[in-house]
Amino acid sequence: MLPEDYDLFIIHDPQPAALRHFKKSSSRCKWIWRCHIDSSQPNRAMWGFLHPYIQEYDAAVFTMKAFQPIDLDIGKVVFIPPASTRGCRRSGVGCRRADSWKQQSSACLRSRVVGTGRS
Repeated sequence: MLPEDYDLFIIHDPQPAALRHFKKSSSRCKWIWRCHIDSSQPNRAMWGFLHPYIQEYDAAVFTMKAFQPIDLDIGKVVFIPPASTRGCRRSGVGCRRADSWKQQSSACLRSRVVGTGRS
């Protein structure tokens, strides 16, 4: 289904979240779950189904801190704001603030090696 020789898998959205659970991969391979939707107050039944699968990931990426479910316990969590400031206007976040977040997030990602704990 998926090649064996990748160093990193990034799974986007809840629908394919269980791939990490079912994919046998080497310990050097890192898995990141990217969630762009508001999951701060998820449907309990759906979150109950997804939670065990997402807990297996090495890291998670959310659009903003408020979107991280309170019971998610993953070692590395990164917050990257939306690429479009239109989404920020709808969510009540000012465009200048969103641009500032994007610059900080980009700098942070450029300076870190995912999964090693080193900056």
